[in-house]
Amino acid sequence: MLRTAAQIAEWRGERDRAAELLRGVLETEPLATDAHVELTRLLAIVKGPRVATQHLDAACARFPHNLTLQRLRVEWLVERGDGAAEPALRSMIEASPVNTWARLHLAML
Repeated sequence: MLRTAAQIAEWRGERDRAAELLRGVLETEPLATDAHVELTRLLAIVKGPRVATQHLDAACARFPHNLTLQRLRVEWLVERGDGAAEPALRSMIEASPVNTWARLHLAML
């Protein structure tokens, strides 16, 4: 229900309200990847990419072994292009040494 309300709020142009509703989703489902993706996207639009990556930093700090969140964070950090992706990739490899996705992206950097 909160997800639907968030979609409707965004369609109405109420992005702050949509972000608030998505935070509600994450309170009850803290590992809901779809909610993290949408909230990060909205935060980037409304408050800027640094705030969006801060959200992902906090989520990854809370769940350091969740590779899906770690990957989403790295994707945003790569887009920023300020070198912050490399330490995040190294952290992913430390948590999961056989993570070929992280190793490939580290090599590409």
